[in-house]
Amino acid sequence: AGGFLDAEDAGYLGQALRNAAELAVAEAGANTVDLIVKDDLSTLDGARQAAQSALAEGADLIIGPLYAPNVKEVGRIARAANRPVIGFSTDASTAARGTYLLSFLVENYVDRIVDHALSRGKKNFAALAPENDYGNVAINEFVDLAAKRGLRVEIERYAPGNAAPAIQKLAAKVSQWNRSTDDFCVVSPSFLMVKPDIYFVSLGDLG
Repeated sequence: AGGFLDAEDAGYLGQALRNAAELAVAEAGANTVDLIVKDDLSTLDGARQAAQSALAEGADLIIGPLYAPNVKEVGRIARAANRPVIGFSTDASTAARGTYLLSFLVENYVDRIVDHALSRGKKNFAALAPENDYGNVAINEFVDLAAKRGLRVEIERYAPGNAAPAIQKLAAKVSQWNRSTDDFCVVSPSFLMVKPDIYFVSLGDLG
C-alpha cells in the first residue's frame, strides 16, 4: 500500500497519518503488507510523481493524499493502472470510479453548522471562506441552505493564508446590519479577532 504525506503538514499531520498506518498494519498482524510512504509536496506535480513512484514500486492501493486537487490527480493516475485510491479530501467531487473518500464531507459539515446556529435562534449569517475547491463547495452549500431557509447572508472570500482584508470587509458589512448581535452567526476561521461578541462557528480552512 502506498501512503501519501503532505509536506506542509509533515511535522504533525503527515507524521500522525504515517504512525496510524503503521499501527494499523502492526495490530492487524499483516506481515505480508508493505507500507510505502511518499511525500506529495502538497503540489500537483508532487502528487503525480509520488503516485507514479508508488505504483512503480508495486503499490496495490494508494491511501491519501489529503487535498482535493491532489486526490483527483492521484486518482487519475491510479485508475489508469487499475489501482484503487482512498483519499482524505472533504470535497465529494473528488470521488470517482476507483477513488474513494474517508473523510467528513464539507456539505455535511456546513449543514450541521447551519442547523446548530438555527437551534440557537440565529437568522443572519456572515461567511468567510478560502478561494479554493474546499471554499467553493462550502459556500455553494451554505448559499443553497440559506435560500431554502430564508436566511440573510453576507459572504467574503480570501486567498488562503491572507484572510485579514476579507475579515475587515465582512466586519464592515455586518456592522451596517443594525441588528442585535444575538441574531448574528459568523461562519469563519478567524472572525473572533474582529468582533468577539458575535456568535461564532468555524467553517475551517481544510481541503
